[in-house]
Amino acid sequence: MTTNGTTKKDLKSETDDDDYDTCHSEESEDEEDEDIEGDDFEDEEDEENDSEDEDDEISNELEQKESKFVKTEKNGKKQNFKKDENRKNNNPRQGDVALSEGRVVFLRNLPLSSTDEGLKEWLIANKIAPFSLAILCRSKQTKYPTGAAFVHLIEKSTTDLFLEKLESPQGMLFDGRRLIGYRAVDRKSADSFKRPQEEDKNPKDKRNLYLLRASLIRKGTPQEKGMSEDDAKLRERLCQFAKKKLQNMITFVSPTRLAIHNIPFKFTDEQLRHLCRAAAGVCDNSIMECRIMRQVKGENNKGKVILGKSNGYGFVAFKEHSAALQCLKQMNNNPHMFTNERRPIVEFSIENLNALRLKERRKQMSRGEIVAASNNNINKQNKKKDINKSEENFKTGNDPLALEKTKKEFMKGGQKFLPKKLGEKKRHKDMQQQNKRRKRSDKDDNQKCKRNKRSSK
Repeated sequence: MTTNGTTKKDLKSETDDDDYDTCHSEESEDEEDEDIEGDDFEDEEDEENDSEDEDDEISNELEQKESKFVKTEKNGKKQNFKKDENRKNNNPRQGDVALSEGRVVFLRNLPLSSTDEGLKEWLIANKIAPFSLAILCRSKQTKYPTGAAFVHLIEKSTTDLFLEKLESPQGMLFDGRRLIGYRAVDRKSADSFKRPQEEDKNPKDKRNLYLLRASLIRKGTPQEKGMSEDDAKLRERLCQFAKKKLQNMITFVSPTRLAIHNIPFKFTDEQLRHLCRAAAGVCDNSIMECRIMRQVKGENNKGKVILGKSNGYGFVAFKEHSAALQCLKQMNNNPHMFTNERRPIVEFSIENLNALRLKERRKQMSRGEIVAASNNNINKQNKKKDINKSEENFKTGNDPLALEKTKKEFMKGGQKFLPKKLGEKKRHKDMQQQNKRRKRSDKDDNQKCKRNKRSSK
């Protein structure tokens, strides 16, 4: 018997295929699966005695299923994905009751060696109870504690008391560390606390990493012609050392201080100062520091350090960035400065911010600027401002506009501060020429072989 141009057996095969597909769909409901299975069993039992009315019902059910499911083909297999938009609206996710009532405390500055049991014991010992949950936050990758924790308290009064103790001037200590606590909030409000992202996709370079490009010379470039192998290897080692050193975020590239390598061992500080001053084209007053690093032999009776042989490198600091850049361009890889085999390798020095802070503090102590700490909040704020200004001067120097001009010069095409591969630079044009030469030589060899065979015959 046929209904709407289809036979009864065709309808049954289609229902079996659809039942198989619905069993493997991602969001199928139990009630629909039961209806489908019931229809399958009825079709199998009453194959011979079905009437036209039953066939019409099956066809109607098939039309309803096709309207509910969307069929897509991927890799030759059918996959059905059910539209479930109303399900999320009807069953919204319920939030944490303790979080909405303000009974959850977020703790920070916990020791990394702390445990959940140790935190619970500490809460009971300090009479922060009753609580329903006390758990440490752990890293997804390492599974180790991150120094933070959540505490779910049963009563809000104990939560308020806990936060008052944490914010008091005495505070609360956990294994010798003062805890920092806040009232926990949900994720939506926590996201609003985050700083808005900058419009520019490229983050600002606050460590002057682009200055490393000023001294970079790779093999296979025109600047490398005439350079000795020892100099090339030394430059590659210095680049690798710079990459490794800059992994520490406390380091930065100084815009006014230069590091000079391959200095002759008989050179003095005065000779180096004279060379740098002539290369930069400035007066002697513009050079703040010029010294060659030497070996330490010992100390005098007065306690002064006795210096020995030169280590072959030194540092020169200028007042302005433009003078330092000019000195680098004139001296770097110049065969007429020292010798042709040992050319000067000049680069901007990598500095440690903590070491510079300590050095600046010692200078202030020697001048008598630092007095015993006072309780006046105004003095503390002024000191913080002065520290921030000094740190900005370390990174930008006295002329930030000149530094910005240098950045545009070396970062025209959006290049990285150092290339990934520090070996020989192979250009595409050179490779094509080499391939052509190889093909020509192969042809010549083949022709010679053919001639030799003919002559032998």
